[in-house]
Amino acid sequence: MAPTQSRVAQLFPWLSSPAVRMGLRVGVLLSVILSAWLILANRVHALERFAMERNAVTMGLFLLVAVVPIARFRSSPWYLAISGVIGWAINCFCYFVWTIYFDLLSGRMGAFRVFVMGAAIYGLAAVMMWIGNLIHGVWHQHLTVAPVPRRRIP
Repeated sequence: MAPTQSRVAQLFPWLSSPAVRMGLRVGVLLSVILSAWLILANRVHALERFAMERNAVTMGLFLLVAVVPIARFRSSPWYLAISGVIGWAINCFCYFVWTIYFDLLSGRMGAFRVFVMGAAIYGLAAVMMWIGNLIHGVWHQHLTVAPVPRRRIP
């Protein structure tokens, strides 16, 4: 007896893609980090004297989570682009919601600008992975081709 698909997979077949699932996970994690950062920076005044350390730790976490699709889809630039843009779009939606709550946040940088910058970075990473995979494939193929023996001319 073959296993049946779950109800969610039947209703939303695009959720079965690993790129979409990774993008959703990364987007939620980035949104949680962004939200925690904004709340700590604007509402916990006791941490004000540790602002530089707080920002450095947050940026480190942010970059660590943002690199996950790049590390996961090293051999598939298309999946990398899809998961990166989905994750970044979720994060930018959260940023947009926070710009409604914190008025000065949108004056610094709008949500669409943040989205375009992140999508461009993931797109650039996907193109670099694609070119790297092409070079690796050509290099590997070049090394595995046996040399053709030369015929001696009498």
